[in-house]
Amino acid sequence: HPPTPTTPPTAIKCTRHNRPALLKKVSRSNKNGNAGREYYCCSLPRGESCDFFLWKEDTDEASRHAVETSSESFVRRQVSVFKASFNGMDVPELRNECVRRGLRKEGRKGELLMRLSVWVRDEVVKGQ
Repeated sequence: HPPTPTTPPTAIKCTRHNRPALLKKVSRSNKNGNAGREYYCCSLPRGESCDFFLWKEDTDEASRHAVETSSESFVRRQVSVFKASFNGMDVPELRNECVRRGLRKEGRKGELLMRLSVWVRDEVVKGQ
C-alpha cells in the first residue's frame, strides 16, 4: 500500500484554502523520471481539493538549504586549497605565514597548520 502523506514541519499552505498542504511522493515511474520526487498538494478530500501543487525542492526551505550547503562546500574547498599550499612548507615558512597573518608563531608543524587553516576558514566566511 502507498505511503501515508504527511503534513510538513514548516507548514506549506495550499494557496487557495490557506490550509497546510500534504507532502506526497511520486510512486510510479514515468517518462519524466519523477518517481521518488516529493511534492505538496491540497489537503482537502477528493472533490473538495483544488489544483495546488508544489515540488518540495521548489520551496523556500529547500532553497535556503541549497544555499547553505553550497556556501559550506565553498568554504571547505577554499580551506583545502590553502591547506595544500601550507602542507608543502617547512616549519620556518609556516611561522612566517603565521606572523604575516598576526597569529602566534609558536608550536609544531601540525599546530601551525591548524592555526593557519582556522584563519583561512574565518577569512573566507567573513568575505562571503
